[in-house]
Amino acid sequence: MAFKRRNMSEKNTKQETTEIGPPRKTELTPAVEANRFFKALSGLFGGILAIFNVSIIVMLTTLGFIITDPKRTSQDLATLGVLLVEELIAAFGFCWFGQKVHDEGCALTSALYTDVDWHLLPYTSRKTLLLMVIRSQRPMIIKGWTRDYTLSGLSDILQGAYSFFNMLVAFRSGNK
Repeated sequence: MAFKRRNMSEKNTKQETTEIGPPRKTELTPAVEANRFFKALSGLFGGILAIFNVSIIVMLTTLGFIITDPKRTSQDLATLGVLLVEELIAAFGFCWFGQKVHDEGCALTSALYTDVDWHLLPYTSRKTLLLMVIRSQRPMIIKGWTRDYTLSGLSDILQGAYSFFNMLVAFRSGNK
């Protein structure tokens, strides 16, 4: 369906109509494609991050449980301590990167609201800015299926590992 626009010229007082064709690719096309890419990437890596989340919790719990065993030698404790630190660094790295992505998304939202004099922009730029503001209302978050990978997500991972660790310690002390 074609829309019609009226043109009134100063010399000609009769109304002329011109048809507006199908929508063209605009300056928003790269932003739309980037948004689709981010969604596809999140969908692809969501399952991988969920498996990573479970494995981190299991590894931290198991390593903590083995390290606290009084029958372990100091060489075992050193080896397992290094593994524990490596797992903590891996979890922190993913969550820190996710926090940075989230913070940059929030900074974009803030900049759109405070730093742009939208009323001075041409009409097409205002429309583009409006679309950017609408999109920025949903922050970018790196997410597994159930957990956000931000620093609060790291806290959730550590709380889950500590809960399972306490359950294993209670099981060990109950079997003595």
